[in-house]
Amino acid sequence: LSSNNPIVKINIANVHLRPPVELDGSAWLETARKTEPIRINEVMELIQRATSVKTRRIVAKMAAQPPFHIIAGDFNEGDNAGALRHLTSRLGYIDALQQHVPKRKETHTWPFMGNLWTLRKRL
Repeated sequence: LSSNNPIVKINIANVHLRPPVELDGSAWLETARKTEPIRINEVMELIQRATSVKTRRIVAKMAAQPPFHIIAGDFNEGDNAGALRHLTSRLGYIDALQQHVPKRKETHTWPFMGNLWTLRKRL
């Protein structure tokens, strides 16, 4: 998505990265770790394709700008996991969820095994 407002141009990418499940739909404790490289590759491919298209169309002036100003959507991973870490640490993006919804303000909780544990998630 791109806005061509004469005052400002904003590029937005809406992502839905691969969920942490096996190809057969099953999920185990190690599945999120095993599928993390796939999500990292998905964001790298997104940036690479956007950058190469932009570089072909607009020479050096736009090449210094990020291909997207906003990348939002379902990353299917937790805080500081691979794809988010790649975007924030290596490419300088800001994790808005981490910045504006601190862990102490988790939005969803589920009792697990009776009330032995409570699963928490910020959505």
